[in-house]
Amino acid sequence: MKTFLLVRHCEAEGQEAKASLTEQGIQQAQQLMYYLNKLSYPIDKIISSPYKRAVQTIEPYAKDTGLPLHIDTRLEERRLADSLFSTG
Repeated sequence: MKTFLLVRHCEAEGQEAKASLTEQGIQQAQQLMYYLNKLSYPIDKIISSPYKRAVQTIEPYAKDTGLPLHIDTRLEERRLADSLFSTG
């Protein structure tokens, strides 16, 4: 049986694709690394969205474990058409 962990990014400076983690977000990513290392089951693959905040969130764990970080563009946020909500 496979187990999947879904992790949302740590605190970031914004929601745009290139938004970085805040100082607190960087600390949260370190805490996440320690938490994941304590799990009772192995993690054998890391997949991240291409967003900078997502990569920065899991990067400490990937570096610590030596696991490659796979970027999957299908994990980008989907944007609804602007015209859907326009009032004009």
